[in-house]
Amino acid sequence: MGYYTFIFWILIALLVYAYLGYGVLAWFMGFIQSIFKAPKAVSLQSDLPSIAIIIPAYNEGIALKDKVENTLTLDYPSNLVQIIIVTDGSTDASANMLKDFPQILHLHQNERKGKMSAINRAMTFVQQPIVVFSDANTLLNTNAIREMVKHYANEKVGGVAGEKKVMVSSTKNIIGIGEGFYWQYESAMKQLDSDLYTVVAAAGELFSMRTQLFSPLPEDTILDDLMLAISICKQGYTITYEKNAYAIEAPSINLAEERKRKIRIASGAAQAVARVGIFPSATNWMLNFQFFSRRVIRWLVSPISLPILFLINCVLVFYCNTSPLYQLLFILQVLFYTMACIGWLMYKSGKKSLLFFAPFYFVFMNGCMLIGFIKQIFKPQKGTWEKAQRASIFTADTIL
Repeated sequence: MGYYTFIFWILIALLVYAYLGYGVLAWFMGFIQSIFKAPKAVSLQSDLPSIAIIIPAYNEGIALKDKVENTLTLDYPSNLVQIIIVTDGSTDASANMLKDFPQILHLHQNERKGKMSAINRAMTFVQQPIVVFSDANTLLNTNAIREMVKHYANEKVGGVAGEKKVMVSSTKNIIGIGEGFYWQYESAMKQLDSDLYTVVAAAGELFSMRTQLFSPLPEDTILDDLMLAISICKQGYTITYEKNAYAIEAPSINLAEERKRKIRIASGAAQAVARVGIFPSATNWMLNFQFFSRRVIRWLVSPISLPILFLINCVLVFYCNTSPLYQLLFILQVLFYTMACIGWLMYKSGKKSLLFFAPFYFVFMNGCMLIGFIKQIFKPQKGTWEKAQRASIFTADTIL
């Protein structure tokens, strides 16, 4: 029994640490650090640097015109901006539409090799000191570029991560509501990461970096934003989080599409850990601490821990003479998973209830992470993937 109880409490400790403990610890460490260190230099530069904006766009013809118009109206001097759109492998009308915008550098080849390949190719055309990556199905706020660029006044900053917001219909898409609330939590955690030391995984919807720090990554890279961020940090620079620069994106149209997206992210997480290890730096202990806490435990350890925790609790309750505490924890777990099942049934019947949907979304998310991890072991994901279908951003009425 002692062996089971030891594992049981270790798993509980890991789960609490992953979702709550690290945040509290990061806040406390950041607070102590702020007492003894001067704040990071942040100032609007009098001489704005020239920038390049890279937009990979595979079969994004429906959203691409809105993306182009949004990018062209950003509050940044047009003579300092080069826009590069890569439509490799696209079979829709993207190429014809882009002919109406001669100021944009359009790169296209018939073969589709994936997002990372598109970024690698586009970077060979970049001469500007700062490069901004943004997805074709997102819209940026007007001041996004200025808000990001100001952080490069600090020579230690190698990249700036923007915020991701989800645009949802408050009356229809409960999947979008779940995703939106998740990203509010994730954004708060990124802010804590940045205040402590560095963001360890940017959102690919809006991310910038110093061009000189870019090194091409393998074409089969799934999570380009994570791998680029780690590359920057390993070179001795930090990544700052800027909440006033954000990308707005519509959610997946249904649960099946969201499942597809989350499994891909989980596969990418497993791929990243396999390539950089659980501790990516040989010398930077703070980077290792943040990466292990925020990514390894959250993405890989937690999804595996949940089913094991429940099974061990069953053993302790039904096969061991344990204290009432384990019975109480078993009842709480059963109640939680019952609520998750009710949330799933309500979703299937078209009913909404955040009380039941929240447990369901938590179980759903961790289940997808576990499936993605297993799939990456036995059938590695390629750099190309089937995109998740998303709702229209123009039919939504709420930003989360």
